[in-house]
Amino acid sequence: MPRNLAVTVQGSHPPGRYASQPGGQPASTQTGEERTGVAMVGAMPAERVLRPVRTRAFAIALSAAITGAALLGWFLLPAHIRAQFTAFQLVTLLIILGFMVAAMLLLGFSAVRVDDRGLAIRNGPFTRRVSWGEIGSIRFRHGDPWAYVILTGDTDDPKRIAMLGIQATDRQRAIDAVAWLRERATQA
Repeated sequence: MPRNLAVTVQGSHPPGRYASQPGGQPASTQTGEERTGVAMVGAMPAERVLRPVRTRAFAIALSAAITGAALLGWFLLPAHIRAQFTAFQLVTLLIILGFMVAAMLLLGFSAVRVDDRGLAIRNGPFTRRVSWGEIGSIRFRHGDPWAYVILTGDTDDPKRIAMLGIQATDRQRAIDAVAWLRERATQA
């Protein structure tokens, strides 16, 4: 059932601004299947997974840096000071380090899986399945940190679900993903 997704375009990135290279040339002449290797159904891929690239890279790098700094700091301590730590204190420090790394990686490995049934939105440790019929609109306005799915139903207070798999830090890639997702939603 086609839905009107034009409501979400208000306040979004200017149309056509990111669609081509300087000079008005198309960004790519390859088809989607040539560019991505994804099997196509009609003009759209049958299934696609949208993930944040920059956030994931930053989360991995920062996790490695924090872990490395913690190890370096531990081994730079004189042996007589390291010996004063109890097992409980060491476990507490490791748990704190684990939580910091896990929080970054959960954010970085968020994703939106698109298939014929709808969307599976993984935000951190939680996954939410949204069918195409539940989607009222897809919103990604200028200044939003990530895209949102606005659900149908209560028009006075519509429920929205953040899609951390499509983040503004990815710039053009995020804009293209939202445009593709809006087009896919109208075809569902």
